[in-house]
Amino acid sequence: SEADSCGGDGNDEQDQEGGKLLLAVRWRKPNLERTFFQQLVDQHNFTFQLLTPPAACSTARHYPTTLNWQNYGDETNHASNAYFSQTKLSVGKGTDVMDVSLGDITEEHQTKMTNDQYDVFEQCQMQIYLGTRGKNHSPK
Repeated sequence: SEADSCGGDGNDEQDQEGGKLLLAVRWRKPNLERTFFQQLVDQHNFTFQLLTPPAACSTARHYPTTLNWQNYGDETNHASNAYFSQTKLSVGKGTDVMDVSLGDITEEHQTKMTNDQYDVFEQCQMQIYLGTRGKNHSPK
């Protein structure tokens, strides 16, 4: 069964209401990743809260948008499109540095990034969620 594939049989303590799941996401294929979230919601009664780092955290300035999992990378969502078009990243070294929109970054751009530029690129596509399992879990 699908419950078994997630390691639970509905009787384990981890399957009970209030169970927590900390999920770090590096968005690569948002449509597939949204499907994963939706399955956890539909089949295991999870709700997800986007966590953000404290403003004093060094990664906070590169932390992705506050878009939730339903909208991140959704090409039909205005806010998501704005994030990908308005978030500019530096690519290249020396006099060859250029600013490129996050949504326009190609594999070629990635090969031209410095280590620091690549770190920022990765951080702009990472999010951390806290999932909480609701009551009355019954797999579909």
